[in-house]
Amino acid sequence: MQTTVLQIPIDEELRAEADSLFSDLGLDTPTAMRIFLKQAVYHNGFPFEVRRNQPNAETLAAMEETDEIIRKIKSGEITPMYHDVAELMADLESEDDDADDEI
Repeated sequence: MQTTVLQIPIDEELRAEADSLFSDLGLDTPTAMRIFLKQAVYHNGFPFEVRRNQPNAETLAAMEETDEIIRKIKSGEITPMYHDVAELMADLESEDDDADDEI
C-alpha cells in the first residue's frame, strides 16, 4: 500500500501531552493517529461522541440567578455594594448579631 504524509499543526504542549500519553500506552503519536483515522473510516464518522458541552440544570439555574443579580445591581434594586472585603465582613457580622437577637 502506498503511503502519504499528513502534517497537522498543533500546539507544542498538546503534542508533548499526547506523546507522553501514547508512550504510556506503548504507542507513538503517528501510530495513534493511524488508529484514530482507521476507526473514523470504520465508523463512518468520529469514533467517539462529539458535542458541545451543555450545562446541567444546576449550572443553568446558577447562571440565570447570576444574570438576575446583575440586572438588580444595575437597576439599583440590590444594595448595599461593598468597596472592600472588610466592609463586607462587618456587614455579615452585624447580620449574625441580628440573627442571634431573633432567637
